[in-house]
Amino acid sequence: GNDSTNENVHNYFVQTLARGGLTHLIAVISLNILIIAYWKNKYKNYKILQYMFPLLLVASFDPALETVRYPFIYYTFLGYFLKTGIEAESNTKGDQ
Repeated sequence: GNDSTNENVHNYFVQTLARGGLTHLIAVISLNILIIAYWKNKYKNYKILQYMFPLLLVASFDPALETVRYPFIYYTFLGYFLKTGIEAESNTKGDQ
């Protein structure tokens, strides 16, 4: 906060609720759900969860998303995958 106490509860979702209230928490959760829904509609699978779930799990026990770098990398990474997809199989597998 602005009181310079630098307090952090080490949980992204609780911290979001504490700093922005219920409206902000719902907005953050909705953003992640919309990313998953967009992926499902575009690629007809839930493979994006294999990348999102571990990162959000880490954010639930560490203040990672409270920094500047982690969210930038996380959302850039998700944007890249939403645009390009995830290769289901290795390119060398078809060469055998």
